[in-house]
Amino acid sequence: MTFDPRSTPPDDGASTLSSVLIEVRGVDAELASAEARRVRALARAGHLALDSSAGVRASSRAAEMAVREVASEIAAASHLSDRSVQAQIGRAMTLADDFPVTLDAWEAGVLSRLHVQVIMDAGISLPQDRRHEFDVLAVATADGLSPGRLKTRLLALAESLQPTTLTERHHRGRQTRCVRVVPGEDGMSDLIATLPTVLAVGIYDRLV
Repeated sequence: MTFDPRSTPPDDGASTLSSVLIEVRGVDAELASAEARRVRALARAGHLALDSSAGVRASSRAAEMAVREVASEIAAASHLSDRSVQAQIGRAMTLADDFPVTLDAWEAGVLSRLHVQVIMDAGISLPQDRRHEFDVLAVATADGLSPGRLKTRLLALAESLQPTTLTERHHRGRQTRCVRVVPGEDGMSDLIATLPTVLAVGIYDRLV
């Protein structure tokens, strides 16, 4: 009896896994696109609020109230808290205005929400006139990288685009040192200190 390779059944396990992987990637792309479109909608809502308050006296206060009103409407429709939606609107406006290439890549399914988070977190400390260059380079850098690996690359990239050195920024940051008390419940409060990291770590080590 001879063996006929044509009679061997196909590897159903491999073909099934391949189809599952294709389906997962397709759903990932659809989800990314939907999330990005929601961000665009929130950014438009924020800009509409700002436009409606333009020219009003005490404009900064009027703008804040206009955004709050819009956030309240969206929150009610989405069953979310007003503050949560207001924060989402602010972040959406920053992403749409300062990181448009990242938003486009997200909507195209090239980036995930986690990749976008890493890009924004790394680039937000840059002056606005440096963010466009960072935006373009960050999306190019993200190709084929996990969010964790991307974070390391982007922190170095952001540092290279800073107009001042880390030492200069540290000296400037020292001027913002402060201590504040936030009252809590049951006779308790939070004591919050903003100070250089070396001192903060030293104090923490002595307290715990």
